[in-house]
Amino acid sequence: MKVAVVGLGTEGKNAVKSLINYGYKVYASDMQKNVELKHNSAMDLDLGYHDFDKINSADAVVLSPSLWSSKIGEKIRSHKKSLSDILADHKSIFTIGVTGTNGKTTTCFMIKEILEKAGFNVLIGGNAGGGFGGYTKLILETSKQKCDILIVEVCDMTLDFCSYAFDFDLIVVTNIGHDHMDFHNSLENYRNSLGRFLKGKTAILNGQDEFLSGIKDYPNETFFFGNGYRDLKLFGEFNLQNAAAAEKVAQFLEIPQGDIDDALSGFKGVNGRSETLNLSGCNFVVGKTDNVDATAAVLNELKFDVAIIGTPRKNETCRYEILKEVVKVNPETIVLFPGLDNTTDIAFEKLKNEGYNGTVKIMKDTADVVDFAVECSDKCKNIFIGGNGQTKLIEIQETLRRLTKDDTVIRGKKVLIIGAGNAGRPAAHLLNYLGNEVIISDIKEFEQLPKKARRRIEELKEKGIAVELGSHVNEHAMWADVVFVSPNVPKNSEIRQFINECEENYEIMEIGTRDIGKMINSIIKIPMIGIAGTDGKTTTTNMTNYTLSDRYETLLFSSLQNSLVIEGLVDFIVENGTGNKDFAVFELPHGTIRMLDGLEICAGVLTNLTPDHMDEFNTYEEYVERNVAIKDLLHKNGILIANGDDPIISILAPKFDKEVIYYGFNEPRTVVCEGRTYPHKNNIDFDILAEDVELKGLYGSEFTIKTGVIPTVVCKNCGKVYCNCGNFERKYRDPCTMRIMLKSPGACNIENAMAAFAVDMILNFDLDYIKDKMESFSGVAGRFEKIDLINGINIFMDAAHNPEAAERLLDGLTLEGKLIISVDNPDTLTVRDKFKMGTVLGKYADVVIASAKNETTEVVDLEAAETVVDGADGIETYQTINIADSISKALEIAKEGDTIIHIGPGVVNAYDNVKSEIYKGIKEYKDKT
Repeated sequence: MKVAVVGLGTEGKNAVKSLINYGYKVYASDMQKNVELKHNSAMDLDLGYHDFDKINSADAVVLSPSLWSSKIGEKIRSHKKSLSDILADHKSIFTIGVTGTNGKTTTCFMIKEILEKAGFNVLIGGNAGGGFGGYTKLILETSKQKCDILIVEVCDMTLDFCSYAFDFDLIVVTNIGHDHMDFHNSLENYRNSLGRFLKGKTAILNGQDEFLSGIKDYPNETFFFGNGYRDLKLFGEFNLQNAAAAEKVAQFLEIPQGDIDDALSGFKGVNGRSETLNLSGCNFVVGKTDNVDATAAVLNELKFDVAIIGTPRKNETCRYEILKEVVKVNPETIVLFPGLDNTTDIAFEKLKNEGYNGTVKIMKDTADVVDFAVECSDKCKNIFIGGNGQTKLIEIQETLRRLTKDDTVIRGKKVLIIGAGNAGRPAAHLLNYLGNEVIISDIKEFEQLPKKARRRIEELKEKGIAVELGSHVNEHAMWADVVFVSPNVPKNSEIRQFINECEENYEIMEIGTRDIGKMINSIIKIPMIGIAGTDGKTTTTNMTNYTLSDRYETLLFSSLQNSLVIEGLVDFIVENGTGNKDFAVFELPHGTIRMLDGLEICAGVLTNLTPDHMDEFNTYEEYVERNVAIKDLLHKNGILIANGDDPIISILAPKFDKEVIYYGFNEPRTVVCEGRTYPHKNNIDFDILAEDVELKGLYGSEFTIKTGVIPTVVCKNCGKVYCNCGNFERKYRDPCTMRIMLKSPGACNIENAMAAFAVDMILNFDLDYIKDKMESFSGVAGRFEKIDLINGINIFMDAAHNPEAAERLLDGLTLEGKLIISVDNPDTLTVRDKFKMGTVLGKYADVVIASAKNETTEVVDLEAAETVVDGADGIETYQTINIADSISKALEIAKEGDTIIHIGPGVVNAYDNVKSEIYKGIKEYKDKT
């Protein structure tokens, strides 16, 4: 089929491109001789005239919207060969048109997001001036692919054209403003055109727009939207109106409110439209604002120190009115650059005529604009970059976006990494990805490294990183521009001393974990939640992630996923760049926290602080200090969530300098470590309490959760977790009471649920949603995980691996028959109090069976099993070599209605092996019987 394209403005050029791409032969013509159009063998082109023989011989015609009402347009239309008549599949699809002066594109994409969330197949396009491929492309696409709903952005200059080309079932009008006045001549003319466009249609109009209030009689049916949808990530009040329009469309289509809320709260904006970026503490508001109303809407939001404006074409006189709005707010400096045409001289005269007395600068291109903006960021609070020239503004926006993410990033250097452990490996990986030449060295030989470390080292070699093992080569320090020293490298080591000497004689930058954390933070730039403490971290982390995952794309790291946070974050950056995630949720073991210095988290959780890993620390206080370091990772507007029943947390409470939410049962505990007692200070005002607790044995629990006024991490003014309006004011939530039923058993899981509930509250989730997610959470692997039911005997496994965790697990657990506890060697690489573990188990269990095997090191330690059994004095006890023997023995002595629970650190460190051993024990028992 051959198609004639008459008129080669923006729409016409896009039509030619689309038609050729879809395999059509094209005749194109325009009365102008200086039209720039890339030559193609499939195209016959005439400039300076129209060849009507060629037009009439074509199978279909695409008429430029600007010619629609002209005499030539009338002549061509009379032949009824418009492409929209020949390819008319799109007219049978439910079609939504979005028009108005400002906000059309954003509103279109918001509607699309909601509809797709609700399960519809949506096709979107239209107005080429708005950044779409043009109306022709949309018509062609609907002839090739099926969709449920069509969304068309309609430019206000193409109303008559679109009224003919599309069959609109629903039309949205965002607003009427002062744009394209050289086309409309007056707002009254614009409104009359719009009235014709809406005649007989169903319309959704902006009820806050005075010009639209008088247009309501034209449509067959009219609905109004109001001042705005509130829970939105985007900058500006105007985007709240766009969201309100999209919400009204969805409500008209009877889409569930939950899908509407999820889509809009997660909406990330449209490239080229107003976006806020932050560099060195300065807010940049960047995006297309090519008319007076759009410019005023942005300038009314903040006080701008600098305004950088792209200028319009020479003949677009109405668009120079944006300079009046800029002068009104009187920024210290105004910068002009060619947005659409090089009309900076005209714009400069306009500024002088408006009486502007500040500094005016003229920039030639976008590179100059970016350089100047970055230069100003050190001394300015807010900078506006807008006006005309969508392509150039997107270029500026993308460059600044990269710079804001790379503010602390090291590139193009020679980097030496000292230490190939859990801190050094991700540092090497990240710095190599960022374009540095990297050497990593370690005093250990390859065979001395753990299996996981050896695998990672091989991966680093494959990426081109030089690896030196068995020693540190001093000459490398003289070669390097930058040196990273892992925290585990001794302060008095030879290599540290040599580096210190090198720093005196060479220009060497020494960096540490804080610098790596800041680089990661600047690259990813998403809200993060960290969960620290002794027990309950994994369940709380995974429960929190579960409650977030319906609303956000999350990045999860926990021991359940066997993922080290810092290594996982670097892997994510290397594989995905800045990525497409909305939130990161991670478990923070004590060994990880110090490697995350420099990251900023919006919420930190402290589950409890009971003694563990004591062989790694000189004192219990050092262990506590390491875990409490999570508070130092908090963003300046972040919130700490802490277990108020914990005595150590009560002791530290007066020293917390961040906003804190305390949760618990209001049942203060006491900790005993190495003969010293740490009593609770009874000084906690609980914000979240669990009351009227009903423990239902293996079948979960039920409790009432009560809260006081809860602070959130959401800004009251802009509604965002990471405030970018420059005026953060914390939003607070009213007290509430709610009854919750958990599937996971034990009081310990109520504590975990309260911590996750607190996270959801500070993120401003609605209560019904929180309750639904809490009650549907089915637990995590290795945490009171059911393995089997054999002859009426339940078999479970759990990661409780120290006395305090075991007590939390078993306290209040009521069962029908006997409780038989199988425990693997409580030691891993960490020495634990095995006698105390036995004492606690003896307090709750009817039978204790202790395995001698250390599931982490795979060493059999008969004394360890004997010590556990000694501690459980007074009840029935057994010693075995391994877990399989323990489970087999437990089944031998168990009767119907009894419960077997296997616990120990092996569930954390060797989950698959432990589970396999349990199944092996079950098989051995069945083989014997």
